[in-house]
Amino acid sequence: MYDNLLYLMVVIVVFSTKTAADPPQLDISSGLLLFLAKGLVYWLLCRRTFGRTHNSSRYFASQQRLSFLAIIFFAIDIYLLGGKYFLSRLPGAVSLPSLLNLGGIALFFAYLAILWSEAAASYQAIFGRSHEKRNFVWSNIRHNLPIVIPWLSLALVMDLLRQTPLPYLNRISESPWGEPLIFLLFFGLLAIFLPVMVQRLWNCTPLPAGKTRDFLEAFCRQQHLAITNIMLWPLFEGRVLTAGVMGLVGRFRYIMITPALLEALTPHELEAVMAHEIGHIKNRHLFLYLLFFLGFAILAGVIADPLWYLILTSDLFYQLMDFLNQEPASSLSFISTVPVFLFMILYFRYVFGFFMRNFERQADLHVFKAIGKSSGLVSALEKVGWMSGNIRDHPSWHHFGIGERVDFLNKCEQNPRLIRSHDQKVLTWMGVYLLAMLGAGLLSWYVPLDTLAERSRGQFAEAVLMRKIKIDPNNPLWYHLLGDVEQERKNYQQAIIAYEKTLFISPGEPEVLNNLAWLLLTAEDKKYHDASRALTLAKEAARIKPKANILDTLANAYWANGHIKEALEVEQMAIQIDPEKAGFYRKQMEKFVAPGQLSPEFGERVP
Repeated sequence: MYDNLLYLMVVIVVFSTKTAADPPQLDISSGLLLFLAKGLVYWLLCRRTFGRTHNSSRYFASQQRLSFLAIIFFAIDIYLLGGKYFLSRLPGAVSLPSLLNLGGIALFFAYLAILWSEAAASYQAIFGRSHEKRNFVWSNIRHNLPIVIPWLSLALVMDLLRQTPLPYLNRISESPWGEPLIFLLFFGLLAIFLPVMVQRLWNCTPLPAGKTRDFLEAFCRQQHLAITNIMLWPLFEGRVLTAGVMGLVGRFRYIMITPALLEALTPHELEAVMAHEIGHIKNRHLFLYLLFFLGFAILAGVIADPLWYLILTSDLFYQLMDFLNQEPASSLSFISTVPVFLFMILYFRYVFGFFMRNFERQADLHVFKAIGKSSGLVSALEKVGWMSGNIRDHPSWHHFGIGERVDFLNKCEQNPRLIRSHDQKVLTWMGVYLLAMLGAGLLSWYVPLDTLAERSRGQFAEAVLMRKIKIDPNNPLWYHLLGDVEQERKNYQQAIIAYEKTLFISPGEPEVLNNLAWLLLTAEDKKYHDASRALTLAKEAARIKPKANILDTLANAYWANGHIKEALEVEQMAIQIDPEKAGFYRKQMEKFVAPGQLSPEFGERVP
C-alpha cells in the first residue's frame, strides 16, 4: 500500500509538470509505433517474470520492479510521445482539465492492468485462490483508487469553481490565498468522509456477530474508543496478516482486520493488536499523517518558484536544452521535474518514513497502557513474521522490522522508562519538523524572487526566440522580439544586431526602426549612443507610421541633435494623437526647454 502510494504520487508529479500544449517530439506514426512496441515489451516482461515467480516474497518483489518500469514507460509516453498533448484533445478536456488528469491516470493504470493480468496465475498458485483474471485486475484497481481519488476530486472541484457563474467564487478560486484555502477545506472534509468510500472500494464487510465481535467491541468501549464498525478487510483475498484503523472522526472510523489475522491469533493476541490500532488513535497519528501530506504540499509550493527561477538562470539548463533539442517549455518541464521528484522521494522516504516508523513504535507501546504488558503483541508479531514467509528480520522503510519491534517491546518490559523516552523523542522531532516548516515559510519571504524572476524571464525568452529563429530563420518577427528582449536586458550589442537583422529581412518595419532609434538615444552605456543615426531611423518610422510613441522617439531624437523647436512641434503632434498621455508628453516638452538639458536623459518610455 505504501509503495503504491509513492508510485502513484510520482505519476501525478510526472503528469502535472508536463505542459499539455507541447507537441510530441516524434511524428504520429513513429510515436504510435514506439508506443505499441513499448507496450508489447512490457507485456512480455510481465509474462516472463511472473511465469518464474513461485513464492510470496518473489511475487511482491517482481510486482515492485515492474511497477517502477511502468512509471518509466509512462514518463516516456508523456515527455517523448506527447501523451498529454493527445489527451488534451479529448472532448471536454479544455473546459474541464480534470478530465485530462483522469486520462493520464487511466494511461498508467493500463500498464498496471497488464501487470496484474499476467500476475493473476502466479498469485492464484502462491496464495491458493481461484478467480477470473478480470476480477483480479479490477480488485487491484479498486484497491489503489483511494490514492488517486483525492487528487482527481480536488482537480474537479477547482474546475467547477472556475466554471461557476458566481463572480465571488471565481475571485476566491483565483486569488493567491483562495486555492490553498480550498485545498485545506477539501482535504479536511475528505479525511473525514473518505473512509466510508474506501470501505466500499475495498469490498470490506462487517465482522459477523459472535464472540469475536462482542469481545472486540467490549475492548473498544473499555478503551473509550468511538468507532462506526469493525470490518473484515479482504486484502489479497484476506490472506495477508494485517489490521488497520481508518477515520479521524468516531462517526466515520473503522477498525479493519483481515480474515487470515483473525484465524491466526488467539483472543489475547488479538486484544494486543487492537491495543496497537487504538494507540494510533490515542496518539492522533492519523491527523499527523494528514499534516505531513499538507506539509509536503506547502514545502513544494515554497521551493517551486525559486527552483524554477534558479533553473532558468542556470547555464546548465540551456546546455541541456540544446543537447535534448527540445522546445524550451518542454525542456523546462522535464528538467524541473527531476528535483521535484527527488524532493518527493526524500521527503516521503526519509522524513515521512522516519515519523511513520516511530509512530508505529509508539502505537506498539500503547499496549502497556491498554493492557499492562506486551506479551500478547510480541507473540502476535512473531506469528505474523513466521506465517508471512519468515520476514521477522526484513527491514521496512515505513515500519521498523518485526524483529526490531519485538526487541524494543522486550526492552520496555524490562525498563518502562523507555516508553516515556520514546514519547518524548516523537514530541521533540515533531517540534523540529514544525519549526522547519515555519522556517521554510519565513525564508521564502527573504528570497529575492523579483530579481530572480526578472533575470529568468529575459533569459528564458531569449532561449525561446533563439529556438524559433533556428526553426524559422527568415521570419523577421523572431528577430524583432529578440531585439526587444535584449534591449530590456540591457544587452545592447545583441539588441542592435537583432534589430538590424529584422530590417535586413523586412526593411521599413516602423516599430523596429523606432525601437532601434530609442536604444541609440537612451542606452545606459553611452558608447552605443548615436543621435544622428537615431534621428534618421525615427524620421523613417514616423513617416511610415506616425503613432504617438513613435513621434515621442522622433522628438527625443530632434532634441538630442539640438533641434529644440522641431522636438516641441513633434511632441505637440503626439499629444493631439494620444491626449490620454498628454501629461507625459508635456513633461517631455518641459525637459526639452529646461536650462542645462543638452542631451536626453534616461527616462520612462511611453507605453
